[in-house]
Amino acid sequence: MNLARQTQASKLCSLVEFAFTNNSCRALHFATSGSVPGRQTSAIARSAAPSSSLYQFLRRSVVTLEQAQGQIDQLNDKFVEARDEIEYAQEDAETTYFNESHKLARDSVGVVTTMYQQILADLSESDKGKLQRSMGMKMEQLKAELGQLDTLHT
Repeated sequence: MNLARQTQASKLCSLVEFAFTNNSCRALHFATSGSVPGRQTSAIARSAAPSSSLYQFLRRSVVTLEQAQGQIDQLNDKFVEARDEIEYAQEDAETTYFNESHKLARDSVGVVTTMYQQILADLSESDKGKLQRSMGMKMEQLKAELGQLDTLHT
């Protein structure tokens, strides 16, 4: 193995070790993909990026449902906040405050759906199914409520 390949392999191993130590495949993805917003990465860092199949394999079994319970609790809290923001925006319909309330509600729903998708991505297939059965309808309800709010906006 030539020196450049050894260096790339060493960097990749360090990044994988860092990601697992910190339980963060997101860190592995950002550190190796060159897609960190606002930061340019060197050609060496981009060339050390894992193949998508390796990344997907490493990402598959990050956490169990029990390990993600703290994140799920945070998601539930954010869900309640997003519902409140939607309710406030509905109350502000036909007032000068509606546009601002609508934006806050939309942003809150975006945060919730992003958190939900991230938790799903970190779970195994069986745990993903359990979470989808327990929270999937709530997420769809939230999107539908935002859709109703959007009709008031136009």
